[in-house]
Amino acid sequence: MVQCLGDSADAKWLEPCFGKGIFIRALSSLGVEQDRITAIDIDRENANRSYTAQIIRGADFFQWSSSVNGGFDRIIGNPPYVRIRDLPLDLQTPALTSLAESNHKIDRTANYWLPFLVRSIELLSQDGSLSFVLPAAWEYSNYARFIRHEIGKLFSRVEVHRSLKPLFSGKQEGSIVLICEGFCQGPCTPIRYEHRNLKTLCDGLIANKDSRRHDKPKPKRRKTRSPFPNIAQASEIFTIRIGAVTGDSHFFLLTEHQRRELGLPVESLVRTVSRASQIRRPEIGRRKWQDLCNTGGRVWLFRPPEKLVGNPAVQAYLAEGGCDRSRYKIRSRTVWHQTPLPPNADGFMTGMSRFSPWICLNRMKGLTATNTLYIVSFHRRLTVEEKASWCLSLMHPLARDAASSARRVYGDGLQKLEPNDIASIPLVIPRTSADALEAYREALADLLKGNSEGCERTAEYWFKNQARGASDAILSDHPRPDSEQAHKELR
Repeated sequence: MVQCLGDSADAKWLEPCFGKGIFIRALSSLGVEQDRITAIDIDRENANRSYTAQIIRGADFFQWSSSVNGGFDRIIGNPPYVRIRDLPLDLQTPALTSLAESNHKIDRTANYWLPFLVRSIELLSQDGSLSFVLPAAWEYSNYARFIRHEIGKLFSRVEVHRSLKPLFSGKQEGSIVLICEGFCQGPCTPIRYEHRNLKTLCDGLIANKDSRRHDKPKPKRRKTRSPFPNIAQASEIFTIRIGAVTGDSHFFLLTEHQRRELGLPVESLVRTVSRASQIRRPEIGRRKWQDLCNTGGRVWLFRPPEKLVGNPAVQAYLAEGGCDRSRYKIRSRTVWHQTPLPPNADGFMTGMSRFSPWICLNRMKGLTATNTLYIVSFHRRLTVEEKASWCLSLMHPLARDAASSARRVYGDGLQKLEPNDIASIPLVIPRTSADALEAYREALADLLKGNSEGCERTAEYWFKNQARGASDAILSDHPRPDSEQAHKELR
């Protein structure tokens, strides 16, 4: 990365979070003098260690940079990968304030690397260059969309180098190396490269550096389905749509007690689920549905077929049930009491909860859901274990982080995800489905208890261990160290 950026006689270098000083040593090897390198780190450890740079320890980068006018010709770094909301409050506020001052609004669900990148760009001098190691989330996260779209306008050349194998030893995290040259000399179209591994990525960074700056290379053709061979968007795996729209739930949704009291035949109704509390489980079958029925749940959808319209009880309810037939969804139907049913309900999902998203797999033929829930339909026929493996992928930190960025949070803590939000979530592609249902039951049990870390840990463990038996399995993941020690190890 240092060789790729290159040096000049008077170039001022900045490392905003130098950690163990790997970049500083690389700069020293390149012959960059100590007084031209400024290195910042919040960690006070190893304070007595000798570095060939102007060291500023125990300082928050954002607080330090607020009193600096910039003017750095080269900025290089590996910023922390941790969600802002997981940081101490005294670190959250300066990072968010820094972005707000740049007219970029994000919330605490975004990752800490983003404000590091934005603020570093602001500290560049004209025609300056930057290189950062970033997580794979650079290419798909909603919270970073604005910088992905804008960065080509800021530089004369932008390269995104993606390694198909993890860059960090012993880790499964996917990473990229971002190279930006010619600040304020844009615009340009960012060019994306794929490399087989760390070695080929390094070779690609330094090979023919001078010619790459002047000759526009031919970018590799991108796959239309996903930028990663081992990641798919949820929309590629299943369709998600709202459940049946009744138009008048008071009339169309009934309990078992109401059905019996009205004398309605079972054949005039459709078995359904209508509340998030009814799908707080990994799967639902006939026995679970019957339990809901027996405990007074509104699990019957009144939808009499033509042959039963003449039934006296059905006729009486149609005439005297009190349905508001003036409502648009009802009066626009060819047969007003025939609520359209979504096909192929492989599972159910709620868009509004404190723990979403998860899928409750449907194990009951003929069961559907109303529009208070979403219906999940897989694009191809799968076994229950295969479906569970995709459910586990939705529990993976990669997917959970993306969902966290897309959600809308209400005052009472409820989170809202629209079908389009869920459809865009990246999913790690399972290489096997062995023991997936058992692992999914365990992961969801943790999630519904409020133990998100336990849920994600179970999903990661399943993918890690199942992938070991598959040849050429490359699992890409969003780097997200949850502790200070893990953060240090990653850096």
